[in-house]
Amino acid sequence: MFPKGEVVIKRFRNERIFKEYNGHNARELAWKYGLTENWLRTILRENGFTRRK
Repeated sequence: MFPKGEVVIKRFRNERIFKEYNGHNARELAWKYGLTENWLRTILRENGFTRRK
């Protein structure tokens, strides 16, 4: 069974967010990816990211 397209797109988006996140740019990334800042921080937190220095 293959993942649905939406799941693949979200995984790809999240991987991009993880690479671009520097601990201080959550607001910019949320805007870039069409997310709320709270939702972006939830994605980061659920994947083990903390505020980077």
